[in-house]
Amino acid sequence: MAVALLLLVAVGVSWWMTADSLSGADGWGHGRLRESERAYYVSRVNRIIANWQHMAMDAPRSEDGRVAEPYHTSLVIDTTEQAVWIERAGRVDRSNYTELPSGMRWEIHRSAPEGNRRLPEKARFKIRGVYSKRILPEMLYLVGRGRRLGNMHIYFHFDAGSIGSGYGSGQFQAQPYQGRSPDKDNCYGSIVVTDNEYETYRLTLAADPNAVALAQASKTGPIMAENLRNWLAVEKQLYLEIDRQVGLERFDLKSLEIEPGPDYKAAHAEVRATQQSGLRRILGGGLSAEAYLKLDYLGDDVWYAKAWPHPDRPIRLGRQLDLEFLISVGKDIPASEQDSWLDKGREKQQPVPRPPSPWRVTLPNGATVEFIGICENPSAGKTWWGPDGSPLDYAPYVNPEPYGPVRDDRKIYEIVWRVDWPAHQGSSGMRYSVEGSVGTYSRQIADRYGNRLIGGLHAEGYAFDKAREMTTLTLRLKLGDQDYETVVFENISLVPGKDPGFEIELQDE
Repeated sequence: MAVALLLLVAVGVSWWMTADSLSGADGWGHGRLRESERAYYVSRVNRIIANWQHMAMDAPRSEDGRVAEPYHTSLVIDTTEQAVWIERAGRVDRSNYTELPSGMRWEIHRSAPEGNRRLPEKARFKIRGVYSKRILPEMLYLVGRGRRLGNMHIYFHFDAGSIGSGYGSGQFQAQPYQGRSPDKDNCYGSIVVTDNEYETYRLTLAADPNAVALAQASKTGPIMAENLRNWLAVEKQLYLEIDRQVGLERFDLKSLEIEPGPDYKAAHAEVRATQQSGLRRILGGGLSAEAYLKLDYLGDDVWYAKAWPHPDRPIRLGRQLDLEFLISVGKDIPASEQDSWLDKGREKQQPVPRPPSPWRVTLPNGATVEFIGICENPSAGKTWWGPDGSPLDYAPYVNPEPYGPVRDDRKIYEIVWRVDWPAHQGSSGMRYSVEGSVGTYSRQIADRYGNRLIGGLHAEGYAFDKAREMTTLTLRLKLGDQDYETVVFENISLVPGKDPGFEIELQDE
């Protein structure tokens, strides 16, 4: 019996080593589809599709939401080149380009109420309109099949407003369309671009000398463009290195998510792993571990990664992996320089205490309201100021995204405040208004690592006539069954360095 068990363990270890040895040095492109490889390509493809969907929101369109023609931005999938990219005015947008996992057979399928069909090896897609009720009911599938270790598949599905992905073993079959029925009188039409339509578009493009410049004009500015280039240069290497570091801890990577920060100078990663010996692989069970990593760009193509407690939750698995490492793009860091780079990274990631706002008030119900600051949109790289026009010595968050089209007669600002609620039973509520605003923009804000929750901050974008120099924020707060209580931040400066007579006033209901 003991001999048989030893033989069984030996077989298990042999299979494990064989599978890993077939994966090669980094395990990508052949053999089994490693989790780091799958995670990287899912992230890249989904982000490109999301960027393509978002670009349509900035395109000129009519009152019924139809995108004006000619529209110069399309999503391209080429299964012979095995790549996905955004094409703008007939040119590849290199910041939105990715190859697909190699060693797989790729196909594109369209699922619609009238049935499923396979699309050509190279297909283009363009958004016709932005109102969801008018979007034609259809779903597109990009499917990769097969690796020599089993019949593995990975797939992506999308339409004009949604994205998803999945993977597994066995044959993949695109599901029949299960959504709503088409409203033929109101639909924009399929997002699939026909060959005849593309040829007509090319002729239109050739006849318009300004089309290329207009379609490829960058809204990010040179600093953001440089940050993005640095991120794209290191992104794949980050997935590979985290996989390697987990392996050095004698764990197998089970899931990996990496999200860049809003200005691409930092990021965060969430790692889950398991540790299984040959015997545990046969009998089941094993150790589990996880890690939350902060990633920072240190300059000179060097990035720093370190494990920290998760900002939103305690550790959920068996243990936390204590990871810390440097990543250098395209070169090795000399041993004599590694300590200084590590020290620089540790210093950069130390939490920075934020001073309490001088513009704060506690209401009779116990809620404390702090006015944090105001800045022109987009706020990334700009100086914030207080409601009295005095400068802030820090940025509450990072936002490189314009909240609306540039207009000569308007300016858009970002206004931030925080509410600290006292402990109480029941729900709380907040209502607010901003005087003189001619447009409101709600956005999800993130810290520099891309974490969505930032200590109870409430941020909104507001548009004003360009000549306006001040505004007033009114907040009404309630706890449980109590009545609303009101605080007014009056005469907030829209001009840095100028105080129009700011004051805080508590009002009776």
